[in-house]
Amino acid sequence: MAEVLASASVTASALAFGGSSDVTFLAAGTSPGSSTAPGSINAPGSSNPGLLVYRTAAAYIDGVLPLVARIPSPAEFCRVAWSRPTEASCCSSALPTGLIAGGLKSGVVAVWDPREALLENDNLTLQSEDGRSESGDGRWFSQFRVIDDYFSPDGPPQPPSLNSTSGDLTLPASSSASMVALMSCHSAGPVLGLSFSPTTPHFLASGGAKGTVLIWDLINPSAERIPHFQYNEDDKVQILDLSWNALKPNVITSASNVGVKILDISAKSSVIGKFSSMETCSAVEWCPTDKDTMIVASGNYCKVWDVRKVDKPLHQFSDTNSIVAISWCPFEKEIVLACTEEKLLLLNVKKGEVVHEVKAPGKCLAVRWSQHRVNHFALATSGGRPVYDKVEMYHGVGN
Repeated sequence: MAEVLASASVTASALAFGGSSDVTFLAAGTSPGSSTAPGSINAPGSSNPGLLVYRTAAAYIDGVLPLVARIPSPAEFCRVAWSRPTEASCCSSALPTGLIAGGLKSGVVAVWDPREALLENDNLTLQSEDGRSESGDGRWFSQFRVIDDYFSPDGPPQPPSLNSTSGDLTLPASSSASMVALMSCHSAGPVLGLSFSPTTPHFLASGGAKGTVLIWDLINPSAERIPHFQYNEDDKVQILDLSWNALKPNVITSASNVGVKILDISAKSSVIGKFSSMETCSAVEWCPTDKDTMIVASGNYCKVWDVRKVDKPLHQFSDTNSIVAISWCPFEKEIVLACTEEKLLLLNVKKGEVVHEVKAPGKCLAVRWSQHRVNHFALATSGGRPVYDKVEMYHGVGN
C-alpha cells in the first residue's frame, strides 16, 4: 500500500495534523514508560508525558521528520486535536498555527497555543492566512488561566504565578508557557473523545465518562458560559470518540460503549438520532462532503450509514480483528482508512470494497489523514514511533 516517508523517534498515544498547505505539522501525544492510559503506549526513556510536534513537509528532503517542538503536559494523553488556523477579528486574536487540545487520562482537557514553541526552531517561519510572517516577539498567552478571555484582541491577561491554583487545578512548574487552558469537567474518567469543529474552530468538543459530551466556546470562556453545551447520558456510558458534521455546523456525533448518538447543540432536544442497538462503537466519522453519511467502527465491523435510513447500513466491512480507528480522506469521499490492532485497511465506501490491506509495524492505536497533503497519513503504533506514510495512487488518491 505505502512507501514509508518518515518515522518519528518517540512513541505516541494520539495524533493530529495541523498547519496549512504551506507548512504542515504532526502532533504526537506521548506517555511515560509506565503508562496505563486507555489507548496509549509507552515512551521508552521518558518519565514525563508531553506533546511532540514534527514538521511533515521536510520529510521529502531527507526522509526524517524534524522535531520542531516539545511541549510538556500535566498528564498522559488519550486524544489530540488541532484546530485550523484563523485570522484576527473583532473578538479574536490571530491563530496562524491554530490551537492544540489534549484529552488526558486525568479527565482534564488541556489547550495549547503552539506558535511560540514552534518559533523557537530557528529554521521555521510561520505565516498567517493573509501571508504575514509571524515573529516570536510577545506571547499570545503568557501563562495558565482556567477562566479568562483567552481570545481577547486586547492581548493576554496578566499571568498568575506558576504555583497558582484555581479550584482543584494547579499548574505544575514543569508545564509549558504555551498552555492556555485546563478544563476539568471530565473528572470521573479519561477524555477519549476530542474534536475541534471544522467550520467553527473556537468550538472544541470533548467526551468522557458518564456519557458526558461538552462543547467549549474558547472565544468567550467566561465562568457563566463554560461549557457552552453539555449533554449527559448515563453513569455507565463511556464516550469513546466524537465527530463533527462538516456541512451541519451544529451537529456532532458521539460513539460510546452503548452505540452512537447524533446531537444538535442548537436544538432544544439535543438528541436528533441514535443507533442504540449497536455494540461498543470505538470510532465514528462523518463524510467530509456528504451531510447524511457517516462511518462507524463497532467490534470487527465498519458500517457506512445514511442517517436518513437507519434500518440497515449502506455498506459493511469486516475483519477478523476489532477495528480500533478510522479516518475519512478529506480529498476523496470514497476512501477511508481503518486500522485493526494488526493491519491497515484501505476502504472504498462507495463500492463497499476493501481495496488493500497491509500489516502494521506494531499494534495500531490511531490513524489520521493529512488535511493538506492528499495521499499522506499518520499512524500511531506500539512499535516505538508514529509513522508518517504515503498511500499509493488508487482511483485518484495520491495524484
